[in-house]
Amino acid sequence: MEFTITVTPAGVAWFAITVLACVFLVYLILLLRKLIGTLKQVDLLLSDTKTMTEIASRRSRQMDEKMDGILDTVGVVVDAVKGNQSVVKATTNIVNAASSFMGIVKKNKGEEKEENSQA
Repeated sequence: MEFTITVTPAGVAWFAITVLACVFLVYLILLLRKLIGTLKQVDLLLSDTKTMTEIASRRSRQMDEKMDGILDTVGVVVDAVKGNQSVVKATTNIVNAASSFMGIVKKNKGEEKEENSQA
């Protein structure tokens, strides 16, 4: 019993195409696995960025409110210097402004410690 194998150029081409298709399919599967891992990491980064943006926005609004109060107090002090108010009231406003500023500083330090401990 004798077997004869005939190799034609078309048969070789189909075999090469089949092998290349299998290699390409394996390559695509590996690429998709890496892409899924990368997308998970990007999602984590975006959630961290969202948290940081919310914190910055909240602090910006707080500082804006406090600065409005400080500007009002400075306006009162300027009026006091011009003689529109008594010296006692001007001193009281200065003390209130200083205590408000110290409250801002202490509050921000406390929030930073809290956020650092959460991170």
